[in-house]
Amino acid sequence: MEGVTKTAETIAGYSKVAIIGAKEVVNKSQDLGLRDGVEYERRVFHSIFGSQDQKIGMKAFAEKKKAEWTHQ
Repeated sequence: MEGVTKTAETIAGYSKVAIIGAKEVVNKSQDLGLRDGVEYERRVFHSIFGSQDQKIGMKAFAEKKKAEWTHQ
């Protein structure tokens, strides 16, 4: 249970935009073949790439700082 709690806390610290996108891709992958799944993942990735949190994350990474997510 301790490991589950730690993992949940880690995930909760990420951008909600990215978490929702990742969950959507994982759930949809059950219904799609490999090629369609990869194309679907690419579309979701591109939609997330335009988010404010993506810009925040890239800046924080470049500056070696912790990201302050806006969840937008």
